Amino acid sequence: MFSFKDKDDINHKTAEADNLKQIAEICKAAFESDDPNKILKKRLRNKWEEGKEHIDTHEFCRKCETDTINEKRICRCMNYYDENSEICSEEYCKLKLKWKNVGKITVSDYEKPTKNVMEKVGGMDLILNNHYAVEVKPYYSNETLSRMFAEILTYTVDCDGKYEPGIAMFKYNHDTGTESHQWETFKRLEKNEYLKEIMKHVKVFLIDYKVNGDIAEYKIELYSGI
Repeated sequence: MFSFKDKDDINHKTAEADNLKQIAEICKAAFESDDPNKILKKRLRNKWEEGKEHIDTHEFCRKCETDTINEKRICRCMNYYDENSEICSEEYCKLKLKWKNVGKITVSDYEKPTKNVMEKVGGMDLILNNHYAVEVKPYYSNETLSRMFAEILTYTVDCDGKYEPGIAMFKYNHDTGTESHQWETFKRLEKNEYLKEIMKHVKVFLIDYKVNGDIAEYKIELYSGI
């Protein structure tokens, strides 16, 4: 089975520009057509299962029994911490950083599943302001922008137009004191026409945060240019 987001070189830094050019061409062809989803489905994946619909089940935070920080745990905490921070005390949750929203853009949901159950297709990491479905990578991740764009374009095809696609990049990694790989790459490639074309169709958000004890005070903002 072919899926653009899982192609062999999707996370190869040397293939980043070429993969982004391909995504830009797919976006241009799709969104300038009368039926964008038809082209997106044809170009992003060769099998779209429709036999079983997802049941959206998560209604409460399951808490973390270890201090490991990963993509899903960050997104889950971003969704639940402000709803009920009492369940995030060290007694109940071992996650070493809790994520408190101090910005204007709200997190409406996390790990939102696609309409249909499909092989190697996960949930949309965050839903922002009940409108944008965004792909997120942890601040320490080395995954590529092309992977992020390909993932969210794939996932939002199967949501009946309910959400507009986007990606949300961390600006820096507090553990190393350096910029995140995605933000560093984005700044380097931003002036290229292929990235500008993608950004016409996929919103770009930045996640900035400040660590205060065991709380990461974060805000998500729509990117509007350097």
